[in-house]
Amino acid sequence: MKIRVPRYAEDRYAVQRRAGFPWLRFQPELEMEYRDSYIPLNAARLRLAHGVGIVATLGFVVMDWLMGYQLLPLGAILVLVGVTVPALAVPILATWYHHPGATIQRLVFLCGLVMGLSLVAVVELGRAANVWFPYEALLLVVMYVYLVSGLLYFQAATVGLAVWAAFLVSELMQISVRPSLIYEAYYLLIANVIGLLGLYVLQHESRKAFLLQNELRQQAVLDSLTGVINRREFRSQLNTAWAQAQRKQTTLGLMLVDLDSFKSINDTCGHLVGDAALRHVAQTLEDSTLRPLDVVARYGGDEFIAIWFDVDGPWFSKLASELPARIAQMQASVPALPVRLSVSGGAVLAWPCKGLVPQDAIKLADQKLYEMKRGNRGTIAYAVLLAPALK
Repeated sequence: MKIRVPRYAEDRYAVQRRAGFPWLRFQPELEMEYRDSYIPLNAARLRLAHGVGIVATLGFVVMDWLMGYQLLPLGAILVLVGVTVPALAVPILATWYHHPGATIQRLVFLCGLVMGLSLVAVVELGRAANVWFPYEALLLVVMYVYLVSGLLYFQAATVGLAVWAAFLVSELMQISVRPSLIYEAYYLLIANVIGLLGLYVLQHESRKAFLLQNELRQQAVLDSLTGVINRREFRSQLNTAWAQAQRKQTTLGLMLVDLDSFKSINDTCGHLVGDAALRHVAQTLEDSTLRPLDVVARYGGDEFIAIWFDVDGPWFSKLASELPARIAQMQASVPALPVRLSVSGGAVLAWPCKGLVPQDAIKLADQKLYEMKRGNRGTIAYAVLLAPALK
């Protein structure tokens, strides 16, 4: 997967972590990323929890029938089997499909709300048929919602409090209000409060771990100055793109460029201007990439390397000839540069096939780079690399 970060911006994960998230919300782009990852990360737990919920629901029906208590009237059984069980089953099925995590999250919320309200209906139908029908099932619903349902904090709060409100309203609408209602409503409310407090701590830690994990991942694969990937990550992505091009029998363009007279820029204008020059080169190369397998990396101090997947030969040759002029455009914004900002390099159009390895393309690009350094600075040489059998 191609890794992109905002150019010249501090790591957004670190920024969010330092800013905090007391309301359990990130800035919009990060929030969507977190939600998309939340269900896949918790899919196994969600399947297990919903599976246990289905077994427990059907188990209550079977137990009532076997014990002969007949607490459940026919209407309550129909709600359990026709509404509660499907509401628990649908999220299980959804986790097996490759939908965005945020979409499944909304489905889990909707099904959780339906499940909770259906059990309120079961309790009321049961109480209409038997005055001592237990309401404790709603306490189990609250425990489920906050502990194992896979709902985000405000979704869980909505479901839990909706169950409490629906139970209270339905009881108050009865002809005669039970003396025990105030205690039952109080215990159900306290269960929600405990669930809210516990889930807040859990999801705050979950979000913190998400930020730290991604922050460390970016530090491991990205160059902190320019924002492009580092040399180690580039090797991995080059191998992936090379293998993909070999399978599809298509081309791969590789370009290695080096800033000319970079030490003179640092010595004369300072390292801040030198850093700006490096970022400018990285951005110019990045602007030329088009596809997910196109990659730009910082290869060394002032060296950059890039690949283009399934590249057209004439287009790639034209890019190699035009790129030095694009990079030199920085001169207009920094007229104090002691030398013209230029790059030398080697561009190789390769056909990854049997007899060739990625290192062959890098080696040829490196040879062309140093040929330009010796005799034609400010130019990117273009070469074609074929397997020995195709030459």
